[in-house]
Amino acid sequence: MTTAFIAIPERLIHWDYLCFALAAIMIMIAAIVIGNIWFLDFLHVFSSLLWTGIDLFMGFVLGPILRRTSISVRREVAQRLTPRTLFLMTTVSIISGTTGWFLAVKLGYTALDWPAYGWIASADFAAGITGSARLLCQGDAPTPRGSTRPSPGG
Repeated sequence: MTTAFIAIPERLIHWDYLCFALAAIMIMIAAIVIGNIWFLDFLHVFSSLLWTGIDLFMGFVLGPILRRTSISVRREVAQRLTPRTLFLMTTVSIISGTTGWFLAVKLGYTALDWPAYGWIASADFAAGITGSARLLCQGDAPTPRGSTRPSPGG
């Protein structure tokens, strides 16, 4: 007698992760309302470290490993990794930027005269451009050496 296993595809969006994301955003809102500089600074630094650390790990450690694996393994890793990072990376980036802005306002960096304010504004502009570049250029990721990208039509 033979048995057949039917693979049930994993959901792309795990809505239970949304509870953790909302809890983190509520903590951020509480820190902003309380106005404690130490707590705002802690949240800003911690979320920025998480955001940068996870991004660097994915790019410099996981990327080269996946580049040497077969397409089926890459697909499997992406299917399992995407639901876990969908809410995590979005939430961490929102918390990092928002707490950074409120921290700058609280410390008076947004009320500086022109030369100093220009540096702050350009840094915020650069952070916004690099943050949105990922959304704008998702389909333009480089292909591994020696491989070709399939055409959109088939």
